[in-house]
Amino acid sequence: MRVICQIWRILKLIVAVLFVCGLFIAGYEAYKIAHYMKEEPVVTVKEQLIFPPHSEVKLSDLAEFENCIDKEISSARWENGGYEKLTIMSDGSSLIIGEKTGNLNVMIYARAHRKVFSREIQITIE
Repeated sequence: MRVICQIWRILKLIVAVLFVCGLFIAGYEAYKIAHYMKEEPVVTVKEQLIFPPHSEVKLSDLAEFENCIDKEISSARWENGGYEKLTIMSDGSSLIIGEKTGNLNVMIYARAHRKVFSREIQITIE
């Protein structure tokens, strides 16, 4: 009977140690997931992207950026494929549009520490 009680105590101790190890591993995995999510650039595209001709469209007018260390307008072209009457500032912070109207495809780029995000946004010039 005494041997059975000792075996039972040892089994309870083993289960307790495994439980504590499981909690530690789960906590570490949650930490890694939270750290990874911080590294992910989050870009929220704004709605109603309609701008007049002869205007300057800033990057902040197109989208909101979170967890980004670098962001820019990387390219812009008209829906028909042309580039006339478009100028992107050298730092990529804004786009200057001439007198042309129509749909414009703008490629935005955002970078976090390890991840890169790029997306094409369509805006209307009228």
